[in-house]
Amino acid sequence: MNDFRFCGHPLEPAELALIVELATRYGRISRHELAQTVCELLDWHRPNGRPKTIECRALLKRMQEEGRIALPALKPGRPPGARPPVPVRPDPETGRSGARSSSAIIISASACPLAPISAT
Repeated sequence: MNDFRFCGHPLEPAELALIVELATRYGRISRHELAQTVCELLDWHRPNGRPKTIECRALLKRMQEEGRIALPALKPGRPPGARPPVPVRPDPETGRSGARSSSAIIISASACPLAPISAT
């Protein structure tokens, strides 16, 4: 029985067969590339036109867990959900990296000269 769903919609047998064929034929490509290919061929896109690769990767993982397809091993890298570090630029005044010790903004008086307000 077909109980695979993609974004709430049951998959048609032809869609399942295509996914199995792609995973079998192109078993050496990354999971992300496989998901992108499946999304492109089955026209699984968001309203903004970008492919639904995250949802498709979840479907592929479930299909693998149930023995329908074999996926390539995960490549070593960041743990799931980890974000890359934010680069810190050196402070142009001190040359040091990192944040200042105070959160105050310092503006010199010469940089913002004030004009007298005239009452009219």
